[in-house]
Amino acid sequence: MIKRIILFILGVLVFSIFSSGAELKWFKGDLNKALESAKKDNKVVMIDFFTDWCTPCKILDKMVWQDEDAVKEISKLNIIPLKLDAEKEGAENAKKYSISAYPTIIFLNNNGEELGRKVGFGSKEDVLSAIKKNAKETQTIKELKEIYSKDPQNLEVAYTLVKKLSETEKEEAKEICKKIYDLDKDNKRGYGSKALVERLMFGFNDLAMQIYTFQNLKYSARRKAKPIEILWDEEPLRFDDAQNSIEILYKGIIWQKRDEITKALREVETKLKNVDLNIKNYDFDFNPLNDLYSTLYDDEWREAQDAVVDIEMLLANFMTAQDLNNIAWHNYQTQRKLEESLALSQKSCQLSDDPNLLDTQAHLLMSLGQKEKAIEIEKLAIEKLKKTNNKKSIEDFEKELSLFEKNQLGQLRNNVIPKNSQLKRAEE
Repeated sequence: MIKRIILFILGVLVFSIFSSGAELKWFKGDLNKALESAKKDNKVVMIDFFTDWCTPCKILDKMVWQDEDAVKEISKLNIIPLKLDAEKEGAENAKKYSISAYPTIIFLNNNGEELGRKVGFGSKEDVLSAIKKNAKETQTIKELKEIYSKDPQNLEVAYTLVKKLSETEKEEAKEICKKIYDLDKDNKRGYGSKALVERLMFGFNDLAMQIYTFQNLKYSARRKAKPIEILWDEEPLRFDDAQNSIEILYKGIIWQKRDEITKALREVETKLKNVDLNIKNYDFDFNPLNDLYSTLYDDEWREAQDAVVDIEMLLANFMTAQDLNNIAWHNYQTQRKLEESLALSQKSCQLSDDPNLLDTQAHLLMSLGQKEKAIEIEKLAIEKLKKTNNKKSIEDFEKELSLFEKNQLGQLRNNVIPKNSQLKRAEE
């Protein structure tokens, strides 16, 4: 099941319940002292820049820095962890390293030169992956730029630089993506398609941020609208900047763009179908796609959401179990592409033993008329849940099982009618 939600909202609701006796041992001293120690022991310095008011920073503390398993993994790495308040003792260094969002984790060699960074908090797994990768890093961003400027045909260096710049210098990263793709459109060198997917993620992030800004202007300061290029060879989506937030809220500028946005997403889907997606050694971050989906939360955006999900289906080979489950659950709720979604759901269950994934599979089986199999899978999900002692989820799953036994479906969107006419919606 597990509906998609914006992770920071989830964190606001749940971060207080995560607690263990574990705590990462932070370096006692300032950055200069940490760098001295790094030189002595040949280690990488990891700085967590945070602020007192930053909710995602608190979630990061609870879910990573105070998580027993995460602390054990981090403690084995060749790093010196340093925690700095970006508005207090760490203000000068935050300015030096251009820290503008929180939390931001940066990694420095023992000369204080940046090796990489991780901006924001998505999940414990994302953070641990970034830490492990950067703990082994030896080339600084500055060094990579110098190598690339001398040899722009070196696609390995170019792609590595894109990944490094993705958190800080996105416009430069976008330009490099285009150059990589132009040099390897047939993907024979293994970088053209990777660069295209990376560029798409930048475009989806830009679009999600623009939509979110217009939808939430009553909660935040107005930002100037800008053209959005999802891919380099498309006509940009243009958002007219209104005189003030009241005008935007009443005129509904973003709603006027709905059909245009949906059309642009479908054009991206068509282009992806003509790209060689036989990609090896991939390391994609699909959070921009998830964020874009989350901004399109109203049923008015149903067609745009469907377009996002169809793009995700083309990239399914690179996605995590939860990503696959998100796709399958959307298609179940909207009763579309059920056979394909069942295959994705089954794959997600092979990748993870999360009982929520089994629940999604059971719903899809029920929609496809496979009642007995659906009941079997839902019972298996309940058995797995009982091991976690999550009483609320067990109750929810047992209710779903009861609906299946009555030949009913639940948890569909309001404007969706099941394709299998023998099934009834639970709310009927």
